[in-house]
Amino acid sequence: MKKAGRELQKEVYTVPEAAEILGVGVNTIYNLSHTRDFPSFRIGKRIVIPREHFLRWMDRMVKGAPSCDT
Repeated sequence: MKKAGRELQKEVYTVPEAAEILGVGVNTIYNLSHTRDFPSFRIGKRIVIPREHFLRWMDRMVKGAPSCDT
């Protein structure tokens, strides 16, 4: 998205955008949105995911996951 010759960065992701980033279905994101640890909130009927909190959540998930090295 551009405004006055500069690129604006999205501050929130929609459920489909978050699902695409993670490579999962939208139902997975909807289910995650009902958990305490997943960063999301409602604007009217829409669920949105703040970008910075989402990136931190992904980082925490990676750091807490068992290593794939064998």
